[in-house]
Amino acid sequence: MCIRDREILVDGLRTMLRIAKYLKEGRNKNGALTLASTEVKFTLSAETHNPTDVSFYKTVDTHGLVEEFMLLANIAVAAKIYQHYPSYSVLRRHPSPK
Repeated sequence: MCIRDREILVDGLRTMLRIAKYLKEGRNKNGALTLASTEVKFTLSAETHNPTDVSFYKTVDTHGLVEEFMLLANIAVAAKIYQHYPSYSVLRRHPSPK
């Protein structure tokens, strides 16, 4: 990959990250449920397959980027299904946050 291609890719990813943060902010303002839990990672022995170490899984901004665009895709698909098949679509409705 040439330097110019790399710069274009990096700029695009930075733009997507800004969009993802904007989307998350909007969801949070609208009362989105935030489920954050600490994930652990185990290192296993190659011989016995028993755990030899445990560490915390580090999250980075790109995880949020992927999460937000996955949510956006799910919302878009749900809207299309509802638009074209309203009597057959099954949508989950949650009560408004208190």
